[in-house]
Amino acid sequence: MNYRQVFRGLVLLGSTVALVSCNQGAAGAKPQAGYHGHKSAESTGRGPTAVLSTKAVFRELTTDREVAGSVEPVVQSPVAPQISGVVAKVYHLAGDYVRKGEPVYKIDDSQLLLTLKTAETALANAKLNYDITKSNNDQNGPKLRLQVQSAQASVDVAEKGYEASKQLYAIGGASSTDVATAQAQFQSAQANLEAAKIALSQYKDADQQTLAQLKLAIQTAEVQVEQAKLSLSYTVVYAPYSGQLTVVNVNPGQYVTPASQSFTMVGPQKQIVFNVVPSDAISLTVGRPAMFTVAGVAYPLTVSSFPGAPVNGLLPMTAMPKEPIKVPFGVVGTVRYEVVVAKGAVVPVSALQSDGSVSYVFTVSDNKSVKTPITVLGEAGTLAAVSGIADQTVVIDSPPPGLLPGAPIRLMSDHDSNQGGQL
Repeated sequence: MNYRQVFRGLVLLGSTVALVSCNQGAAGAKPQAGYHGHKSAESTGRGPTAVLSTKAVFRELTTDREVAGSVEPVVQSPVAPQISGVVAKVYHLAGDYVRKGEPVYKIDDSQLLLTLKTAETALANAKLNYDITKSNNDQNGPKLRLQVQSAQASVDVAEKGYEASKQLYAIGGASSTDVATAQAQFQSAQANLEAAKIALSQYKDADQQTLAQLKLAIQTAEVQVEQAKLSLSYTVVYAPYSGQLTVVNVNPGQYVTPASQSFTMVGPQKQIVFNVVPSDAISLTVGRPAMFTVAGVAYPLTVSSFPGAPVNGLLPMTAMPKEPIKVPFGVVGTVRYEVVVAKGAVVPVSALQSDGSVSYVFTVSDNKSVKTPITVLGEAGTLAAVSGIADQTVVIDSPPPGLLPGAPIRLMSDHDSNQGGQL
């Protein structure tokens, strides 16, 4: 038994003896004039009543909760192949630790090697066709341009002959037949020139179109080669990051597809997963502290996510350890966290009084007790949060039986309402 409990007992005993003595004295005495059956605290004539006191502190009242939590990986990935094929070799089994980029298994690549060879041959042929066509066009172009030049020269000569025949005809040196013949030759030369120009223009257009088509064929063949190389690279399935293989679902000779999960791996980083009731989730904001205990070892935590969708009335939460947790994945321990019960003036539960319909506490004013109505907002352990009194209000703790409003009191000690109910 500590000093405070002894002191409270003595105070209660003294108050009880005093009340009994007063009642016995009152039983043998005659009522005085003006007495109406009720005495005020001051009319008893007793000295101040010794009481314990405390100061109300306006703050959040918190309490602890404990729930089960499990060690889970932060990253967990099911991995499937990107191509279909028959498994040729398996390099690692479930439980193995692998580094990022390390091969886990390989798919048979014989068919894909043949596809790559075919694509490379098609690319070589496309390039050859382009080179041959371009070479032929390079030879035909000058010939057609020469034909245009020759036709132009013929037009020039025919035009001069036609003009000369017209002049001779005007002076009687040529017949009309000569003029008509010269005109026909001139028109024929013009037609030949136009035909040569058309041939050259068509050649240029055809040359550009043909070369463009051949270039497109080369690009298509190059894409097919790259696709074949990419598919070939997919025959080896690698670990996407460093971690542990938890499941390996492939064996040599097994046919796999992109729709089939071939293995599952987890990263090295661990987190604690636990479920809370919705009312507790309000207090568990990101960054709030918690504690995970397993095998007698406590690990400080920090809440790392907002609550997820409720499952069976509980909200899933995650918290990250502040130091490495040296237990395997799946181990279950206890998560302890702090929640806010209420916010108000915090006083000891032992200070709360009730007359059946109204809750109240005795406060102190001018060394006298004052009955002050309050509303209890919440309780946690030995403390309660109330409204109706201000911060730092002096409250009588464990008031003695029979204490009346207005009674003279003597404060024996103060103790802090911040004690108890804490994480």
